[in-house]
Amino acid sequence: MPGRQRIMAALFLLGCLALGVLFCKIEYNPSFGARIDFTRFHYPTIEQFRTLDFFAFLREMNTASGPLYYALMGSTPMGPDSIRISTLLLHVMSTGLVWWLAYRRLGATAWPWLLAGAFYFSPFQLGPALWGHPETLATLLVFLALWLHTQGFVATASVLSALSVTSRQTAIAILGGLGLWDLQQGRFKNLALKMALAGAMLLALVYHWHGLTPPKFQDHMAVSGRTFLVSMAMMGLALFNWKLLPTRTSWRPLLLVWLILLPVCLIAYNASIHFDRGGFIFSILDKMDAQRWGWCLSSPVILSGILALCVPPLREDPMTALTLLGLSATLAISNVFYIKYVDFYIWPLALSMFAFAAHQDARLITLTKSLAAWSVVNLALVSLRY
Repeated sequence: MPGRQRIMAALFLLGCLALGVLFCKIEYNPSFGARIDFTRFHYPTIEQFRTLDFFAFLREMNTASGPLYYALMGSTPMGPDSIRISTLLLHVMSTGLVWWLAYRRLGATAWPWLLAGAFYFSPFQLGPALWGHPETLATLLVFLALWLHTQGFVATASVLSALSVTSRQTAIAILGGLGLWDLQQGRFKNLALKMALAGAMLLALVYHWHGLTPPKFQDHMAVSGRTFLVSMAMMGLALFNWKLLPTRTSWRPLLLVWLILLPVCLIAYNASIHFDRGGFIFSILDKMDAQRWGWCLSSPVILSGILALCVPPLREDPMTALTLLGLSATLAISNVFYIKYVDFYIWPLALSMFAFAAHQDARLITLTKSLAAWSVVNLALVSLRY
């Protein structure tokens, strides 16, 4: 890497850190609920780690997340403001890794800067970072693993990626997606090590909790077809929005696909339990339809349309299709849905393409444009309560 690029990257990250510190000082809250979750759940859980023995802490955790982030922050004497800035620093480090992985593939162009900026300013990455959320640590561990893998430190990368499940249990689905790359490229020992470590750590937590989350937060575990459909559609929209506009010749096959998907979505959506919390705009549409028709029509129509548009790019990339199915199935174990859950998944998935995919610069540039558009739209929507 030329020295000029190193200097520009360092200045960019210093600017991100300085801007983030300013955001912390003015208590900027770019994603709805981030500040409330910190004061109600995350900081009290850090205090629990400081006052309880470890096994009592595991049983009494005041959060649905894993213990690693709280143990890391709780092992220091830092107060809430310092913890928030420390978490921001983790986010800036992740931003640097995003830039490096993009620069490695796309060189000294504008695209690495656009991708890094889109990640940094994504309200569902920046918000948790400014307000001390554990998914910021899980994201950094996965990005570090991708970077180490490109540098040849495969075993260390496997350990770090496996550790992410102890900060955010749903990261196991990200490891499943990374495992598909291992299978495709013949890294069977790496796959075995990664999944064995992650599985052992996750099973240990399940043993102590008697569930996938701490006991206080096991009331929202319910298989939800609505969550699955919304998750699949939103992740497809995030990854492929720049190439979803159909051509004149593609309208007819897309219409046929939509006519097949529409009854499937209508049945699956209406047979599923309602969103308990969240649901993005779909929970609003569901309430309106319930008053008018007594059942949900608008959401299945929109979701089937989005999924139909996503079929062509998914057919070109079966591995991404399998990964999205796995990620959506993981989110579908709960009837709570927020866009931040999708955002937590799409960035590691996208960065794994930069780390492992064959040389397809045009595809990576289109992916960069899609993620930038996704972040811009989310920034425009963060004032809505969903």
